[in-house]
This record gives sequence, C-alpha cells and structure tokens, in this order.
Amino acid sequence: MTSGLAERLRRVEGAATLVLTHRGRKSGKPYDVTIWFVVDDDAVLLPSANVNTNWPRNVRANPAVTLKIASQTFHGMTIEVTDAAERERTLAMAMRKYWYAAPFLWLARALISYGVLADRSVSFRVKLSD
Repeated sequence: MTSGLAERLRRVEGAATLVLTHRGRKSGKPYDVTIWFVVDDDAVLLPSANVNTNWPRNVRANPAVTLKIASQTFHGMTIEVTDAAERERTLAMAMRKYWYAAPFLWLARALISYGVLADRSVSFRVKLSD
C-alpha cells in the first residue's frame, strides 16, 4: 500500500459510515447506499447482514465500486469473503467498531447457531486502486 493511501485510510477509518456507489446488475445504473465499514490494512471491508439486498447482489455482478468516506473518495474492486474464518474476523472487527450493535449481532449469531435463523450475512473486501 502506498503511504498516501495508508494515510488517507487512517484519516477516515473512524467514520461511522461510507457511501458505496455500485452499479445495477441488470441496468448498469449507478446507485448509492450508506453502509457500515471497517478498514483492514490496505483494504476496506463491507459487511452486510442480508445478502439478498440490492447492493450485495449488485457488487457480485459488477465489482467495480466507489467509496466516499468523510471527505475522501476511493475506487476499487469488491471481492466476496468466502473463507469462514475471514468472515468471522470481519464480523469481530465490525462488532468492535459498532459496539452498540454487538448485542443484536451476538443474538443473531446465537439464533443462527441454533437453526432458528438462516445465516444471510455476507462480507466483501474492497481492493483499492488509488
């Protein structure tokens, strides 16, 4: 990672949300959505509790995205996190950052482990190009 990119990520990692610009999987039309994120070294992680919402479905089809975090804009490509341990690490990072949501996330994880809820969570790693 370049030192300039590292510095830009350090400046924005504490922001509560980012604006993800993604393209429709059928139309190609750009859409913006405000979501949670965590910074992981030279990448940004995008967790979602519901893989069936539009933005995860769209970035699976069209991985090129733009992230607006505070006053910074980043461009990159999404890669779905499929490794179970990496997904758990992403969830743990999100729970540390968004500590106020941790009780709900713990409850959801427990209900999933007992088979009461289906696990519909997904995470994406954004490899930044600038």
